[in-house]
Amino acid sequence: MRRNLAALAAVAALAGCSAPAPRDGRVELLVFAAASLTDAMRALAPEAARDLGVRLRLDCAGTSTLARQIDAADRGDVFVSADDAWMDDVVARGRVDPGSRRTILSNRLVVVVPRGSELRIAGAADLAAPGVRRLCLADPDAVPA
Repeated sequence: MRRNLAALAAVAALAGCSAPAPRDGRVELLVFAAASLTDAMRALAPEAARDLGVRLRLDCAGTSTLARQIDAADRGDVFVSADDAWMDDVVARGRVDPGSRRTILSNRLVVVVPRGSELRIAGAADLAAPGVRRLCLADPDAVPA
């Protein structure tokens, strides 16, 4: 992940981003990152910035929110999306260079049950078992979960 963040920042820097130079003279890169990556991005950003000699400014939010911000913003250097459909939308609107697109992470859905639960969920059909009383899901129109 660290190498990929550094690579993304380097690609943005080499692509001639027009970010204004902060007072310390270093180039500032604006990184739009999915909310699910907030902790990882905050942990990796200082080292990546130091290694690249740039300042990283993180904007972490839901991918749908970021897509709207990118569309409305006058700049942005890196977009780390949690959803292919939203990335497709931003690319289609000409806000991301399709040649710069890379898949750097993936995830999978999991089912979490309370500690000590007797429930054994091995597949989707098990969610209809009599012991399952509640099921919480993210809004599929906004979150790829």
